[in-house]
Amino acid sequence: MGCDFRLKIYSSDPSQAQKASQKAFERIDQLEKICSDYLSDSELNRLSQTHMQWTPVSSDLWKILAYSQKISQQTHGAFDVTC
Repeated sequence: MGCDFRLKIYSSDPSQAQKASQKAFERIDQLEKICSDYLSDSELNRLSQTHMQWTPVSSDLWKILAYSQKISQQTHGAFDVTC
């Protein structure tokens, strides 16, 4: 989604750490397919192309958009999810 990140996992069990890392990257891939504005077929980009039509969205996208709206209200518009 256009930003670098680092994942650090602390565990005394290397196998458990590997499984946790794999699960985390799987979830990141899921969220990228939903929220990325870099992927033309992401759910977010498909939603953006509906032009004011009622469109069902996934639970993940709904939660992200609802939370974004809450943060926008709390910051009096300083945070703008549309940017």
